[in-house]
Amino acid sequence: MVLEAVKQNGLALSYASDKLKGDRKIVLEAFKQNMRSFVDVSYKIREDKKFVLKIVKKDGRALEFIPEKLKSDKEVVLEAVKNRGLALKFASDELKADREVVLTAIKSSVGAFYVASKEIQADKEIRKLVGFE
Repeated sequence: MVLEAVKQNGLALSYASDKLKGDRKIVLEAFKQNMRSFVDVSYKIREDKKFVLKIVKKDGRALEFIPEKLKSDKEVVLEAVKNRGLALKFASDELKADREVVLTAIKSSVGAFYVASKEIQADKEIRKLVGFE
């Protein structure tokens, strides 16, 4: 019943039992329908790097809803910005200053330049890449 509910409205996950909030199949279906449903997922799944990688590969915007420690994980952030460069906005400050992460984000969306660190924004090579020099 919960699986059908989240297929129609991902936010229905918030009404599920704690056990079902930890069911990966249900969580994936909820996420497909509404990525904001990820905030209601069990802590165990939210902290599961392997599972989070699946989520951000599907849609990098999910980076907004994952735990802070994974927003500092370079592998997770790289996967997110590959398909949604502007997801860089939700990365840790350290990764907003990471050249590889920022270049990957800019390839996906030039707008990612504007959420990168000030140091990266001042980098002549990167400024040239986005057309400022």
